[in-house]
Amino acid sequence: MKVQKASDYNRGVSAKIAAGAAGLRTRRLAGFDDPAFGPDRWNRLLARGPTNVVHLTWQWQRAWWETLGRGTLLLVAAEQDGDIIAVAPLYVDEGMVFFVGSGESCFLDFIGEIDRPGVVDALLAAACDASPGLAGFRFYAVPVDSPTGSLLLGAAQRLGLDCYQ
Repeated sequence: MKVQKASDYNRGVSAKIAAGAAGLRTRRLAGFDDPAFGPDRWNRLLARGPTNVVHLTWQWQRAWWETLGRGTLLLVAAEQDGDIIAVAPLYVDEGMVFFVGSGESCFLDFIGEIDRPGVVDALLAAACDASPGLAGFRFYAVPVDSPTGSLLLGAAQRLGLDCYQ
């Protein structure tokens, strides 16, 4: 699935999205070794979401990044009531955002409780805000049974982004 910035995308929308979803905030993690969110918490969060697969474990994601990663790592966490409820394991390369593991994995996705209202919107908006000059997103290998496809379509519409399958 490809999500591109539309001409009317408004930078800074992540604050508006967060304000609209009760207590929802986003923040950028300081890489895979962020002291506030290590492998145990990552994998517990993964187990709470709809796509608990080996390619989304902290260990696999970190190994892929250290071996094949390029561009800039962009791990975005969504927090609600002080608890991290979702993570977007992303990287930015040449103006596009991809899932960590793109091109080498059968299944990629957001991690955690992405079906909560506003979560996907907030993760996309935070990625846009953190990436000046961003052209768009390319999400490969999202499982068919994941709610991500429909959530991306809705979030893109609300954020003023164009979405293609």
